[in-house]
Amino acid sequence: MSRRRPHAVSEPVQVISNGDIRCGCNRLLARWLPDGLELRCTRCKETLLVPKAALDALPVVADAAE
Repeated sequence: MSRRRPHAVSEPVQVISNGDIRCGCNRLLARWLPDGLELRCTRCKETLLVPKAALDALPVVADAAE
Protein backbone atom coordinates (compact mmCIF):
# COMPACT_ATOMS: atom_id res chain seq x y z
CA MET A 1 0.00 0.00 0.00
CA SER A 2 1.45 3.37 -0.99
CA ARG A 3 1.31 6.43 1.20
CA ARG A 4 -0.42 9.49 -0.12
CA ARG A 5 1.67 12.61 -0.37
CA PRO A 6 0.46 15.91 1.08
CA HIS A 7 -1.25 18.03 -1.51
CA ALA A 8 -1.99 21.71 -1.86
CA VAL A 9 -5.48 22.65 -0.79
CA SER A 10 -7.51 25.48 -2.22
CA GLU A 11 -8.36 26.75 1.27
CA PRO A 12 -5.68 27.26 3.92
CA VAL A 13 -5.59 25.66 7.34
CA GLN A 14 -7.63 27.65 9.86
CA VAL A 15 -6.54 28.37 13.43
CA ILE A 16 -9.68 29.13 15.43
CA SER A 17 -9.62 31.33 18.56
CA ASN A 18 -10.42 28.36 20.82
CA GLY A 19 -7.17 26.64 19.75
CA ASP A 20 -8.59 24.32 17.09
CA ILE A 21 -6.52 23.86 13.95
CA ARG A 22 -8.79 22.83 11.07
CA CYS A 23 -8.32 21.81 7.46
CA GLY A 24 -9.98 23.72 4.63
CA CYS A 25 -12.75 21.08 4.75
CA ASN A 26 -13.29 22.03 8.44
CA ARG A 27 -11.99 18.70 9.80
CA LEU A 28 -10.13 19.01 13.10
CA LEU A 29 -6.38 18.42 12.64
CA ALA A 30 -5.01 19.45 16.03
CA ARG A 31 -5.80 21.57 19.07
CA TRP A 32 -3.61 23.95 21.07
CA LEU A 33 -3.93 23.32 24.80
CA PRO A 34 -2.20 25.05 27.75
CA ASP A 35 0.14 22.03 28.05
CA GLY A 36 1.02 21.67 24.36
CA LEU A 37 -0.38 20.47 21.03
CA GLU A 38 -3.04 17.73 21.04
CA LEU A 39 -3.12 15.42 18.00
CA ARG A 40 -5.53 12.58 17.26
CA CYS A 41 -4.70 9.57 15.12
CA THR A 42 -7.28 9.17 12.37
CA ARG A 43 -6.70 5.41 12.29
CA CYS A 44 -6.86 4.29 15.93
CA LYS A 45 -8.47 7.44 17.42
CA GLU A 46 -5.73 7.64 20.07
CA THR A 47 -5.08 11.16 21.39
CA LEU A 48 -1.48 12.31 21.80
CA LEU A 49 -0.27 15.41 23.63
CA VAL A 50 3.01 16.90 22.39
CA PRO A 51 4.38 18.98 25.29
CA LYS A 52 5.42 22.59 24.67
CA ALA A 53 9.02 21.73 25.65
CA ALA A 54 9.16 19.12 22.88
CA LEU A 55 7.76 21.59 20.34
CA ASP A 56 10.31 24.23 21.36
CA ALA A 57 13.12 21.70 20.83
CA LEU A 58 12.13 20.97 17.21
CA PRO A 59 14.31 22.56 14.52
CA VAL A 60 12.77 25.24 12.34
CA VAL A 61 12.35 24.02 8.75
CA ALA A 62 12.04 26.47 5.86
CA ASP A 63 8.91 26.22 3.76
CA ALA A 64 9.56 24.24 0.57
CA ALA A 65 7.48 26.73 -1.45
CA GLU A 66 9.89 29.58 -0.73
